[in-house]
Amino acid sequence: MSMTAARFIAVLLHPPSLALAAVAYCVQAALVRRFARGGLFQRDPALAAQKLVCFPLMVLVVVAGCKGWVSAQGSSSGLSHADRLHGFDQGGCLTAQLGIAVGLWDFPTYITTPSLRTPVMLAHHATTLALQVLMIGCSFLQHYGSFFFGVTELSTLPLLFVDLFRPEHFPALADRYPSLTLVLRGSFALLFLSVRVCYWPVVLMRVWADLLWELNHGAPTSISPSLIWAILAGSTFLTALQFFWGYKILQQIAKMVSGKH
Repeated sequence: MSMTAARFIAVLLHPPSLALAAVAYCVQAALVRRFARGGLFQRDPALAAQKLVCFPLMVLVVVAGCKGWVSAQGSSSGLSHADRLHGFDQGGCLTAQLGIAVGLWDFPTYITTPSLRTPVMLAHHATTLALQVLMIGCSFLQHYGSFFFGVTELSTLPLLFVDLFRPEHFPALADRYPSLTLVLRGSFALLFLSVRVCYWPVVLMRVWADLLWELNHGAPTSISPSLIWAILAGSTFLTALQFFWGYKILQQIAKMVSGKH
């Protein structure tokens, strides 16, 4: 086994991440058993449990990411390309490690839950997890970790409940709380469009500029060009998804404004 592979495995098997993932598994299993016995979520206990377990985990990720990104921006004015690419960033590293812990629990959950298992979402989660492991394992791009793995998850917080309130999932919730459903959908749309559609490309342009600088000026002992191209490809795929989902959100807003449901 190469040293690089061993380093990536060590990142995945980081004890605190494994412990957090194990707790999530246990809580999820308990909720699935409880919901399966009857009640509001009996229709799809696994989906309901996944959303409810994910929420507090994503709160941790978002708090770490927002705090880390504010700190990173406060000290970014004097940083060079090399500093942003190779420097240690505590907030970015913590956010990515929390994201890995969530991924160790969430990705298998998506695979084993039919109502969650779609090719696009599996590819999205796998790409994100791979980039988080690469960032920590290679000590690369940690400056941007707080944003891409933390701040961007702001829209996930209302989305988790939007999914619960979908008529095709749990119609009783949508019927019982129509106003709350509207508030959740509006909050999700506002956060997604502002952070993932508008702000994401601004930050990504900085990342790409740093990566292209590395390709042209990086030291021979630094990150390999193939890895840089892999990161460029992965970030392009994730960006395309943000724009696609943003387009779908705008379509829904247009339908609401025009009165077409």
